[in-house]
Amino acid sequence: MIVTGEDGDVLQFTDYIKHSLKLRALRQGYKPTVKSSANFVRTELARAIREGPYNVYVITGGVDAAGPQLYYMDYLGTMGEDNFCVQGYSMYFLLSVMSEYWKPDMTKQDAMDLIRHCIDALGRRFLLQPTKFTASFIYQSQTEKEFIDYVPKSIDPTKQQLPNM
Repeated sequence: MIVTGEDGDVLQFTDYIKHSLKLRALRQGYKPTVKSSANFVRTELARAIREGPYNVYVITGGVDAAGPQLYYMDYLGTMGEDNFCVQGYSMYFLLSVMSEYWKPDMTKQDAMDLIRHCIDALGRRFLLQPTKFTASFIYQSQTEKEFIDYVPKSIDPTKQQLPNM
C-alpha cells in the first residue's frame, strides 16, 4: 500500500489500516483477498469523511488467486481499478504515456523502459526536475527496487519538442 498526503494523516491512517486488516485476518481465520482489502480501505476512507477525514491518497495492490490487481483511491473514498495508475500532479503528464506504452505481460525490462519514458516526459513537461527515482517491482513472493538517476536532456526553448518514444 502506497499512501501520500498530510504526514499526520498518512501515519495515523496507515497504522489504523495495517492493524485493522491484521485483526480481521485473526478473527476470520484467513488472509483477506486483495480486492476485499482494497474495499476495506475504501470503506474506511468514505466513513471517515463524516467523522474526521483523512487527507490521503492510496494506491494498493497485490497478487492472489485472482491474479495481479491494482486499486487507487482519493481522500473521498473514490476507488478505481486499472492496470496502471498515477496520482498527484504528475497524472496530467503521465497517464497518456502509461496508456500508450503499457501492455499486458510486460517484462521487467519493458517496465523499466516505460518508467524511463515517464521520467523523460515528466522532465520535459514539469517545472521541477527531480533526478533520482526509485522503481519498485512487486512479485507474488518478493519485491525488488531499482534506483534510477535521471540526467535531463537539454531542450531548445524556441522549439516545442515532445519526446520520441
